Amino acid sequence: MPLGVVRNEYGREKIDRYALNQWWANRCIPSRRMGLSDAAYILRSSPQQLVTESWGLSLSDHYWLRPCDNELSNTTLYENVNFFDNGFSEDVGDILLGLKDSDDDINYWSPDNTTNGNLKKCWRIIDGKRCLLKSGSNPLQQQPFNEVIASRVMDRLGIDHVPYTVTWINDEPYSVCEDFVTKDTELISAWRVMHLRPKANHENEYLYYVNICQELGIDIVSALDRMISLPEI
Repeated sequence: MPLGVVRNEYGREKIDRYALNQWWANRCIPSRRMGLSDAAYILRSSPQQLVTESWGLSLSDHYWLRPCDNELSNTTLYENVNFFDNGFSEDVGDILLGLKDSDDDINYWSPDNTTNGNLKKCWRIIDGKRCLLKSGSNPLQQQPFNEVIASRVMDRLGIDHVPYTVTWINDEPYSVCEDFVTKDTELISAWRVMHLRPKANHENEYLYYVNICQELGIDIVSALDRMISLPEI
């Protein structure tokens, strides 16, 4: 089960259905995604339905659904379908970016069905690497350039980070970064970590997160402080 979904009640582990539903909802494209209404009209599918079109597969973690009514369900293995090793369609990504305006022959097999965030984005395979392309917001579309500037500042400071570059599609800038999740790692947000237990009265948000990480045997302070201080530079 995902982190923060299993509760310990009276010495017994129990799945929190509400927490599981929240976690699942966060795997869907959010309703605030730029251009979603136009994309949804072409896709003829809601964000919740899109997730199941590609069996819940993602390039951020390793959870997936195996349909019980599919003829391949009993024989399909994760190794045969995961997007880390196997190809995927660019149709959904093109529609989300506004590059495809037809609903003819859409292939829904895509990790774009499980991308979060409000900016337009899509996954692409570039030189064999899984890369995320992310747009900016009007009118300045500054975000892709901010990503690159922050990346270069962290280069100078010796801070571990994901390098960013900028590419242009139809005269619009997009930031490009390689997927930092692999078959052996998973993206777990601080928000999920802080679902492991309630916040104590003496803890502010910072200590709340730090203390839970320490309880898990993770020393997060140095990396967290660098992340917090970076925007002030």
